[in-house]
Amino acid sequence: MNYLSEIVAFTEWKEVNQLPASAIALWYELMAICNKTGWQQEFTVPNGLLQIKAGLSRKEFDRARQLLIQAGRINYKKSNRVNQAGKYEIIPFVQKGQQEGQQQGKQEGQQEGQRTAHSGGNERGTLFKLKQNETNYKDDDKSSSGDGPPNNQQLIAELVEKYREIPGVTPNKGDYPFIGRLYNEEGYDKVLEAIEKLNWVLKTKKIESTLLYLKGILKPKVKGESAKVCNLPDAREMFGDVEA
Repeated sequence: MNYLSEIVAFTEWKEVNQLPASAIALWYELMAICNKTGWQQEFTVPNGLLQIKAGLSRKEFDRARQLLIQAGRINYKKSNRVNQAGKYEIIPFVQKGQQEGQQQGKQEGQQEGQRTAHSGGNERGTLFKLKQNETNYKDDDKSSSGDGPPNNQQLIAELVEKYREIPGVTPNKGDYPFIGRLYNEEGYDKVLEAIEKLNWVLKTKKIESTLLYLKGILKPKVKGESAKVCNLPDAREMFGDVEA
């Protein structure tokens, strides 16, 4: 899959196929992650991470993903295992056969251009084009190398950053190991959802130990702070009705 070709094709495609900004942002983030995986046909990425990168709420994210599926731009397979991210597949605009044909045509055109330049005495212009094409290929190789999908440390760091962004939360050194344990026990999506709930609660009242309250949201049977969690408003009041 060629990154630049797909971006150009998507830009032209969305001019005649209307999509909301949320779906467009999600497609670009999926493309960037697919690039980091080395253009694997299927790749795994937590939905919570996609929400953060695309800047979408849960409702906006679910709707955007469904629109991309209906438009035939992506496929999504939900995991059957608890706390495991689902698999995404980007449906390319340019198929492999077309890419090979374009590459062959480009090479033949370059060779013909070289012969014409030599016979016409315009060698300098041909050399410049060859140098330019060589640079483009190097840039393509760099863009597709990637560093692989995000690891556990990166995901935990993003959760900690999301937690510390909440007004009323005081950052401290114990945030990372505490939230790291919650991540290991509950998974990325559940911890992110609990952080969003904590953010909503802090808008209405003051909480002394925000970390313990966060744990109480995830594990409401724990005594102490978790007892207050039972009085949380229904999710529909906080995030609205989630569309199927």
